[in-house]
Amino acid sequence: MDFKTDYVSVSRQGLYNIVPEFGIPMKLVRQIKLCLNATYSRIRVGKYLPEMFPLKNGLKEGHLLSSLLFSISLECAFRRVKDGLKLKGTY
Repeated sequence: MDFKTDYVSVSRQGLYNIVPEFGIPMKLVRQIKLCLNATYSRIRVGKYLPEMFPLKNGLKEGHLLSSLLFSISLECAFRRVKDGLKLKGTY
């Protein structure tokens, strides 16, 4: 598994919904949203550097919260898979 590329695939809205399930208070969830919402990027093509565009998904690489938030999203995915297997009777 390549976790570097997985950081960019995390749904922020989904993350905001699951973080409280791990006991994180809504006050901190709002602070996390503030940290992640103002994210912009641009892609250089040769010498041309276009306007910046907003990023709506993914975590900031190297940000202090990114590892924790990624771990929470991964744990949630594992729990859902485990629960799904229990429902089908294969666990």
